[in-house]
Amino acid sequence: MRKTRQKADDLVGFYLRVPADLKRRIESLAEARSVSQAELVNDLVSRAIELPQADSKVGEWLQRVAK
Repeated sequence: MRKTRQKADDLVGFYLRVPADLKRRIESLAEARSVSQAELVNDLVSRAIELPQADSKVGEWLQRVAK
């Protein structure tokens, strides 16, 4: 896959430090999907933002049940 920088008026730089394991997973998944790491992360973040917020009561219940 070619690695080129995208140029568009609405793109801005965003730099983030992530755990090495997560970085390797991003690299592997991007390669498997034949997309850039930036495109993959943009897609994942966009999807996550659109998800409804988790109900805190469910999380509390899961913690109690797990004990």
